[in-house]
Amino acid sequence: MNKEEASGGRLFQRPIVQANEGFAWVPGEDDPAERIMIASETAWALLHRIRKQPSSEILARVINLAEKGGIDEIAELWSSSHAQTLPGVLWRLYLLREVITSSPEMVREIYRAGLIEVNTIDGVVAGVEEPITPDSLRSLSDEILRGLFVGDFASALDRAAAACMIFAAGAAHLADTRESDDEEEATRFTKQALRFDEFARDLRFASVNWRKGTFE
Repeated sequence: MNKEEASGGRLFQRPIVQANEGFAWVPGEDDPAERIMIASETAWALLHRIRKQPSSEILARVINLAEKGGIDEIAELWSSSHAQTLPGVLWRLYLLREVITSSPEMVREIYRAGLIEVNTIDGVVAGVEEPITPDSLRSLSDEILRGLFVGDFASALDRAAAACMIFAAGAAHLADTRESDDEEEATRFTKQALRFDEFARDLRFASVNWRKGTFE
């Protein structure tokens, strides 16, 4: 199984982090427990720092952390963390934003298809501005991260989970429509649907745990 298959398709391929000179060793890389501790400490320090002294400039920088190769550094810090931890949640939300910004037209097609397919309130909860465009979807990802850092944490997770449910429904629908004409593309959409659905469940459960006070 290659990296693309393992990660559920090209849209969700985990970035490959390349070590550079002078940075060949990362504390905790040989010790899983230490890596988990570092991931947790960095995530909570970032959240507390912004919530304690919110600044529009710093918030903008944090929201844009994944840009210009920053997704690699985020992956190095948080991608191995459990879904029900703060670093695990941050990794999923930054990866979702990366998906939205790196494949805007495809993501728009998936989301629009999902809105037609779902018969739930997920479209209302996600709150994407009409008409559905790459810009409106990017705004959604920015608003989710903004809400996570300076707004209602659980509500931000609810919006992200709802959006992922719509993406999952849309990708599944597109897989069905491509099945007879392009089996490879249909398979790719199916993998994406499964990954979006996994993210939706992870984020929804994290929202419940945050409200219960059992979030790590």
